[in-house]
Amino acid sequence: MSKPQRWGLIVGLIIFFAIVPLYRYYKNSPLIRLGLDLRGGVDVLLEVAPFEEGKSLTNEDVTGVVGVLQNRLNPRGTSEALILRRGQNRIEIQYPGEQNVDRVLKLIGQTANLEFIYTRDKSLDEGTEVKPGEYPVVIRGDDLKSAGIGSDRLNRPAVSFDLKSDAARKFYTFTGEHIGEYLTITLDGKVISSPVIRTQISGSGVIEGGQRGFSIQEATDLATLLNAGRLPAKINIQSYSLVGPTLGKSSIEQSLRAAFLGLIVVLLFMVFFYRAMGVLADIALFYYTTFIFFLLVNFDVTLTIYGIAGLILSLGMAVDANILIFERVKEEIRSGKTVMASVESGHQGAFPAIFDSNVTTILAAAILYFLGTGTVKGFALTLTIGVLVSMFTALIVTRALLEGLLGITQKPTLYGLSMESRGGM
Repeated sequence: MSKPQRWGLIVGLIIFFAIVPLYRYYKNSPLIRLGLDLRGGVDVLLEVAPFEEGKSLTNEDVTGVVGVLQNRLNPRGTSEALILRRGQNRIEIQYPGEQNVDRVLKLIGQTANLEFIYTRDKSLDEGTEVKPGEYPVVIRGDDLKSAGIGSDRLNRPAVSFDLKSDAARKFYTFTGEHIGEYLTITLDGKVISSPVIRTQISGSGVIEGGQRGFSIQEATDLATLLNAGRLPAKINIQSYSLVGPTLGKSSIEQSLRAAFLGLIVVLLFMVFFYRAMGVLADIALFYYTTFIFFLLVNFDVTLTIYGIAGLILSLGMAVDANILIFERVKEEIRSGKTVMASVESGHQGAFPAIFDSNVTTILAAAILYFLGTGTVKGFALTLTIGVLVSMFTALIVTRALLEGLLGITQKPTLYGLSMESRGGM
């Protein structure tokens, strides 16, 4: 990679990932969601019951409910939602960083039974209750392969969907035979919208929000519900409450103070032992911090004290990678090479050790992410993001800064060598 390409990548990534934070700042939206331990959230206690009276509840039913709720409340593993079984048929949910209780209860409580029903020449009003079997069902939510955010004909938020292959063929044939008639969409027996079939539809389509349309939050929540699937059993909400942060304000302030002092010590350590190279490493760490912040906002990560621990750990690994490079550069200078050649050899020689150590850390974090839940997933995710960015800053950003320093001066003392080391060369 040439110098212009390297600088283009460094600047381009920052600009690209800064778009979402700047947009949120412009809209006065929260940049980073804080977890239950830092900000508080919603605590809900549920009771699971079978849909049919007289039928016994199985362990598979409760396990299935937990899985669906996990997909609804924590689809990407970033929200830090904690879903715990309490006894045989109870589930406790702790949803951090959320103050809208109604939204959480709606995400939890909806069965998410989506149906496209054929109402012939009759358009049903939004919110109308439809009895089971009252109209023929064309496709169900189980026929959907995926759902996401789209837009309707008026460019308002809507839910786009893709059908499974068998359902797509059925839907294509049906819509071709009933152009000009109504295909009503219901969720848990209530009408969402009742559009007319204007053309033959293949394997994808859009669910509109009726006359008033969806808000972006409503469209996002509906897409999440559809992707998570239907609940295999009925749930009854026993209690819910807004909870405050589990860590006191003084504890949070002490943790931030400790992190800040630790960072200052690291920065001074790098300057003392590596001189100009240490200054460049400190600059790269500020780039690392900015980049990490942008990524947390882009991935909508809910930050807890465990996530902060993962970030601090990756910060230490970023410094460790720089130390490996700098020590190799010093060794090359002592061997008699020029400073410019030593910088090149130092990066090449240190790369295998940096790569191996970071990959093993990422593998361990991946195991924690896929086998863990809640806060464990949050720790693993922030650690992985931090390690990847630390590799980038050590191998790309620091190198670009070193190349800039080489164009200004090549005095060995500025690259961490003492006068005695120079004299022995």
